[in-house]
Amino acid sequence: MPPPRMKHITQEAYDKALDKAYRNGIDVASNFAVGFMLGVPLLVLQEKFGEIRLKEFEGKSRVEHFFDLCTEMYERYNDGENTLEQLMNDVKEKTGFDIASKVMDKHDGKENR
Repeated sequence: MPPPRMKHITQEAYDKALDKAYRNGIDVASNFAVGFMLGVPLLVLQEKFGEIRLKEFEGKSRVEHFFDLCTEMYERYNDGENTLEQLMNDVKEKTGFDIASKVMDKHDGKENR
């Protein structure tokens, strides 16, 4: 039910606006998650490929070493040392791949659900 100060809005219009805001929030959160989830491994691959391609590095398997490198980078972004926007810019700058536009392309047209 709309708040009392919004008496002029019908229940249907209120529900529709609320649903649109909810779906927009989901899209924003999923864009963030996808960008973060894919951006870090892309940068790790770009910056540390020489180490990762080795079957073993400093006594760790390739997968374990890749995991450690990704975790370290996630922590830098998660601790506020860098932002998601900086991550997206770094990926674009260092790899030429515009992950932000790719993520947004996947969500085009979903605003009008």
